[in-house]
Amino acid sequence: MYLINAKTLELENFVGTPPEYVILSHTWGDDEVSYSDFQDTAKRLDQLGFRKIELTCTQAQRDGFNYAWVDTCCINKSSSAELSEAINSMFKWYRDAQKCYAYIEDLVAGDMASVFGSCKWFTRGWTLQELIAPRKLTFYGPGWISIGEKDNLSQVLESITGIDKSILQHTLELSSISIAKRMSWAAGRKATRKEDIAYCLMGLFDVNMPMLYGEGEKAFERLQDEILKQTEDDSLFAWRATAGSAPYRGLFAASPDEFQNSHKIVPFRNLSGGKSPPSLTSRGVLLTGFFHLEPARGNGAAIIGLNCSRNGAFSSVICIEIVGIGGDNFLRSSPSTLKDCPSHGVERTVYIAKSGSFPEAGPLVDLRLQNGICIVDLPEDVNIVHFWPNVTAVDYGYWEGLRTLPLNWCIDRKTALQLECTWSDQQVLVVMWVTRIPGSDACNYLFDTKITSQIHARKRFARARSAEVDVGVVQRTVSVGKAPRLLITGQQGKVKGFDMFCIHVELEKPKLRGRVQTFQLPHDQSALSASRHRRSWKELPANFCLVFKEIAAYRPFWQLLLLAFPLGIVAAILDWPLGIVISANALSLIPLGVDLYFLRDRIANCLDNISNGVLFFSLSSGPSRPCS
Repeated sequence: MYLINAKTLELENFVGTPPEYVILSHTWGDDEVSYSDFQDTAKRLDQLGFRKIELTCTQAQRDGFNYAWVDTCCINKSSSAELSEAINSMFKWYRDAQKCYAYIEDLVAGDMASVFGSCKWFTRGWTLQELIAPRKLTFYGPGWISIGEKDNLSQVLESITGIDKSILQHTLELSSISIAKRMSWAAGRKATRKEDIAYCLMGLFDVNMPMLYGEGEKAFERLQDEILKQTEDDSLFAWRATAGSAPYRGLFAASPDEFQNSHKIVPFRNLSGGKSPPSLTSRGVLLTGFFHLEPARGNGAAIIGLNCSRNGAFSSVICIEIVGIGGDNFLRSSPSTLKDCPSHGVERTVYIAKSGSFPEAGPLVDLRLQNGICIVDLPEDVNIVHFWPNVTAVDYGYWEGLRTLPLNWCIDRKTALQLECTWSDQQVLVVMWVTRIPGSDACNYLFDTKITSQIHARKRFARARSAEVDVGVVQRTVSVGKAPRLLITGQQGKVKGFDMFCIHVELEKPKLRGRVQTFQLPHDQSALSASRHRRSWKELPANFCLVFKEIAAYRPFWQLLLLAFPLGIVAAILDWPLGIVISANALSLIPLGVDLYFLRDRIANCLDNISNGVLFFSLSSGPSRPCS
């Protein structure tokens, strides 16, 4: 730290703890004395800015101090490292000074409140921390005439700057003031370089960051990044854009000016409970708050509550309007407004873009789909013929091939899909109940299936009761006529980024005892003797059986017996090499003239996958080829 020796007017460098010193606060003019200029004793005498340095050193000696610090000449701006260290240490240096002299060289005679507030010193960004940080500050006007102490002028200063007297008098910790209110103190203040609007506020929020001159307004975004890393104060997001701002914005403000009317916003210090604090991610700011859909503004519109209120009101919170752009991703909409909403409701965690201005939000998504119902799979032979209760075209539609029902249509009510199967006159009702889990954004889902007809569907729907459904059920199997059964599965999952309850409808696969392979064999291979077939049969695995043709299936056992007798008599009369097998529900014919050695070579690669040795074969005179 460089300090000016008040007696010799020479710069001295101190490493570690410096001696007691006074510090100057002023606004820069056109002919200031730089670090290099100060080394040239002849040159500095001709510069207008040197007069302020002399007056500061003279006053320091009167007050009993030997050293003074002046920003124009005590920072080596040719060294980026020294400049960065000085800017990051500035608030601390003003706070640790024994006295601060604020030189208001454009002050004119008149009413203190009016003329004081019109001075340039109250409009600059850097002088904000120079007013707040020092414990003792004396104002001097033109000619170095004393105007008064900060403590004595605190009432006037509060009316001019909006800064609380308790902060000016150091009876209240700066950290106890909301982020939004501290930002409001900087609203309207200017800096020569855009980056300095952010850099001059680092001390107010007790953060540090590297200096990157040339980044422009990006510096203020980085400042908010650093603030968010160290605080859980949601008032950081409680700003209003100017009327000409883009209709869609990120969650961060563009400048302190957007906090101009946020000085009354107070964060909740002890009401967040187990709620996760806001945090930065690659997708934006992760924010948890009370979430309410606003369908009147569009299907993608909602509001989310911040953990802060106006004047500390307990019954309401500050809310911002947001619009969905896909899944849990949102932009801030209507950025020029802040709303007051009830401080209770269902919480939801979302990602809101960190920064940016967007004339359009892109294709908006229907937020009502969150926690809704999606019919994902539907066989070709199964159709949805109706929804219960009746659904309008607005409520139900195809979303890139997916059939979806929004949450607002099915929440806290009984709903049903009515399915039609082309092979039967019977129909299936998939009845669903959706209820909100108290204090959560998630939902409970129950579903059941009912066999019905077109005529009685309404009655079956009316009689369905959720109390009859097992809470743990996720799958139902329904027999519709004599054809394969329907397997209906309900499970929660992600669809296009939304949490939805997904209904899968599929045909149940036949439950065979083993893997089924079908082959067509050349006709000449079937002309072998029955005796050779019988010899080969004995050498096959004990659990291996060849089934030639199922000629009857799904029939009662007594019907199969009646059918087997005439077939056996005909085979004996015509001397057919034919065997007849009757199982529990099927009658099959076995050719006794098949070369099993030939078959064994053809099916050797299948035997490892067969659990109970059931294979289907057919004979023809056509070419040999596998069939599936």
